[in-house]
Amino acid sequence: MTKVKLLLFSINMFFIWPIMAQDGEEILGEWVTSDGTAKLEIEKEKDSFFARVVWLANPNENGAPKLDHQNADRSLRQRPILGLKIIKSLQYKDGKWVDGELYDPESGETYSCQLKLDDKGVLEVRGYLGMPVFGRSVFWNRAK
Repeated sequence: MTKVKLLLFSINMFFIWPIMAQDGEEILGEWVTSDGTAKLEIEKEKDSFFARVVWLANPNENGAPKLDHQNADRSLRQRPILGLKIIKSLQYKDGKWVDGELYDPESGETYSCQLKLDDKGVLEVRGYLGMPVFGRSVFWNRAK
């Protein structure tokens, strides 16, 4: 009877373990933008994920920290880009991080976004208006 229990346990773990491991936390950590100009850290807060700018290749302009000059909200234009939360409210569902918001400090625009991690460890960050098909993707690599 012990061998049967062991076999059943093994089969059970084979099917259940991958389901339990899929909590979305594999994207946590630091990522570098494809052009190498910024490093972002993805963190989790309760059940949602967010990304914050933690490094910039050029963090200053005119001797002072780069600010969020393009923000549509004038009261936010004096906040530094470094430390800025540019992705928020992502939820992990079916192997993707969806239903998030992506703020682009270069344009001052906010987009819907979703993230997808490919089998090579590259993170596709897709910003869009309306539906994902009407968007644009950038790719981030894990920081070393």
